[in-house]
Amino acid sequence: MSLTRARLADYLQERFSLSVHDMDDDEPLFSSGLLDSINIIEVVAYVEEETGKTATAEDLTFDNFDSMQRILRFAGELASRPDHAG
Repeated sequence: MSLTRARLADYLQERFSLSVHDMDDDEPLFSSGLLDSINIIEVVAYVEEETGKTATAEDLTFDNFDSMQRILRFAGELASRPDHAG
């Protein structure tokens, strides 16, 4: 399943009470202090749930999570990763 801007905005608004529907997609979320380091764990879990894939420790960067635009880009990349058989 593909994560959409509308679903991500709904999640951020409902979970963290952020008014993101009118926010620019590149507005910083974490580096601005709107969300904190604890919140990133919840956002990562949401992205994993939406994509059906697991993020790695190396994925947990501002480059991937500091704005809605970055989260959506990362979610698309994560969703397209091949499944690994363990």
